[in-house]
Amino acid sequence: MKFLNSIAAAAALAAAIASYAGAEVKAGETLYGTVLKQVSVSGDLSHKDGRLLPTNAIEVLEIKDGVVKFSLTGYQNPKAPNVIYFTPKARIIAVAFSKQAKFQSESLGEEDGFNKVKITAYTDEGALSGDVDKIFAGAKEKFEASCSVCHALHQPADYEANRWPGYIKSMLSRTPISKDESWTVVQYLQKHSKDVNLKDMK
Repeated sequence: MKFLNSIAAAAALAAAIASYAGAEVKAGETLYGTVLKQVSVSGDLSHKDGRLLPTNAIEVLEIKDGVVKFSLTGYQNPKAPNVIYFTPKARIIAVAFSKQAKFQSESLGEEDGFNKVKITAYTDEGALSGDVDKIFAGAKEKFEASCSVCHALHQPADYEANRWPGYIKSMLSRTPISKDESWTVVQYLQKHSKDVNLKDMK
């Protein structure tokens, strides 16, 4: 029965992703990646300069020929400026650029030793959603159906945000969660963890 539940959860997560695959993207919207997405510093997407992790908010600046120019506000460790974090309080990655990428960045001040920045980059128009709660719901269902087969189910708040990526990585081969799905599941767990509360951040 639990195995069948995990299959149903996988289908639910896939459906949540697919339901936005053909959605029209408009300038001025706040959208969230439903999957791990490639980003580029050039408008022709000629180079894969980094990755946008699912469930992180982007502001659509313009859309042309299927290419989305977007901005994202996050936090930058001065020692590793190519990684933009969701919060300065935990290692929840929003965007990770290659070390060679020269992306546009606007300084918005400092917080807890991190630089608050607004970056600008480009991605394709696929797999973007305006409903982050629906993405989280699909990831939650996938996690709960997949990670209670061998042991009692852990709750997101059982661990700090920084512990969840390693925990899921160590268990991934023993679950029906695919590597692609794991990015969304980890973001769900980190953003509902013991030390990160989305409700308090809104």
